[in-house]
This record gives sequence, C-alpha cells and structure tokens, in this order.
Amino acid sequence: MNGRLLMVLYLSLICVSQVNADTTGVFTFQNGSFATIPNSTFDTPLGIDNAGELLLATNGNIFDPVLFSAGNFTSISVPGATTAAYSMSQNGTILGSYTANTLTYFTYLNGSINNIDLAGFPRTTGNALINDKGLVILSSFSCCNQPDFIYDINTAGVTPISFPGATATSLIAINNNGQVLGVASGGAAGDLYFIYSAGAFTPLAFPAGCTPVSISDNDEVIGNCFKGGVFEGFLYKSGIFTYLVYNGNANSNNTLVSDINDSGEIVGTFSDVPESSTLSHLVMGLLFFAAMTLHLKRLAIFALTRSAFMRGY
Repeated sequence: MNGRLLMVLYLSLICVSQVNADTTGVFTFQNGSFATIPNSTFDTPLGIDNAGELLLATNGNIFDPVLFSAGNFTSISVPGATTAAYSMSQNGTILGSYTANTLTYFTYLNGSINNIDLAGFPRTTGNALINDKGLVILSSFSCCNQPDFIYDINTAGVTPISFPGATATSLIAINNNGQVLGVASGGAAGDLYFIYSAGAFTPLAFPAGCTPVSISDNDEVIGNCFKGGVFEGFLYKSGIFTYLVYNGNANSNNTLVSDINDSGEIVGTFSDVPESSTLSHLVMGLLFFAAMTLHLKRLAIFALTRSAFMRGY
C-alpha cells in the first residue's frame, strides 16, 4: 500500500473510531511496558524529548499545543496571537509559529521564545522535524516539483534532497546525527523509504502496509502498519522489526506511534478497535475522511501563511 495512502487510512480510522471508542488516549512505551497519559483522550502527540516530555496537540488541534512534563500540562502560547506547534527536538526545542498581524516562526525552549526565519514550510507528514542543532525539514516555498530540503536556522544553509531516479522525494524526520528519514516515489526508484546521511541514501525494507514516522539518534525507526484489520506500531533497529500493540486495557486496540527519544521511549495513541458491525458502517466515513486527513495539518499551516500574506507579511 502506498505510504501516503496508509497514513490517510490510519488517521481516518482513528478519527472515526475515537468517536465511538470506550477507551482512547496517549501512551508512552519503554522496555516492554506501556504507560497511559492522563486526561489525553483525544490529544495527538507531536513529539517526545530525551527528558520524556511530550508535545501534544490538544484534541488534535495544532493551534492548541501543550507540553506535558512531570504530570503537568503547560500551554505553549504567545500572548495575543494564534499559536501553532509542529515538532520537538530531543533537547526539548519546540518548532512552532504564531500569527498576530504577521506570521512568525519560532523555537521554544525552557519557557523562552526565539523568533526565526524559515525558507519554506515545515514538513507536515512526520513529527521529528527539527533537531537540537537547528536543522529543520522544510518543503519548498514555491511548492510543487521542488525537492524537500534541510534548512539550517543558524546559517540559513539549504540542502535539497532528491532520491536518484525518483520523481518526488518527501522527508519525514531528522535526528541529531543529521540522518533524515524519507520516502521516494515515482520514476525508476518506484516507491521506497530511505535514510539519507552525508549525501548517501540507504533504502529501508518494511512489510507491506507499514509507514515510518520517526528516527532516533540510535538509528531506531518507528512507524505504523495496517495489519490484520487493525493498526499496530512498529520498532525497527539493526534489521529487527518488532510490532507494538497497546495492552494497557482489556480491549483490542488500534496502536499508532508518533515519536521516539534517544532512550527508546516511544509516544503514541491507542483506541478501541470498533466491532465488525460498527466497522462496516464506517466505510463511507473512511472514504470521506481519507480525502481530508492527509492535508489537514498542511492546510492549517497554509491558512496561517495565507493570512500572513493577506496582512502584508
């Protein structure tokens, strides 16, 4: 299954199933054990740092971001502005934007906001979009038929990345070693996932129906699979592929992972798998949501940008 279509389907199913599920929420997973985050029923994880802090989109809304740390939720907000968050690096640096009269991108660390310039749009298909060194995954400002690139906030350096022979290359995540997780499609390359590092591409082989979403500094790749009618997370390291299924309750659960830190701690979401009779009634809803979901986050960013341009940014 095409990776982008898989992402549409699993996000679509989670959106619909959450409406009827008895139990949903955010979890962390480490050393074989799951822990449920309280009061997180419809939240969406955007990142986890090395301290185990979580960046969450409240009720799935990137315009209502919170930092979950030591059992407390702290709003990430610029006074008098509409604030959005996209990603968090391993040292806790949050990448976001706010709109008052203009659109401004920022990084947030230890309570301090630092305005930054970006040469494009933050990627919207992954979570680990920024690393501790200020390298950010971006899409071309001119949009189409341009490669994704790595942008250095500190030097304004731009590194375009195009998989050889592919007609399109999308970047998903970056770690502190400068390794970039991506997907190539079209052309002689076909459709495949890869890790890019220092000019070299290493293809990745995953089971059918599986889509990676993040990579740690220890070369651990996580992602999600549609398997046996449900969604399961996965962990891939040193050629070993392990499925992850939330077991924190007595239900059969869809399990979707979002990000991983350097201690191997993973954040994700779980929800009850709908009964087969309920699932059949969801088919039409899935078709509708599939047409919408892939672009939800991108449209949110586009709306911010368009608003800024209308104000003369």
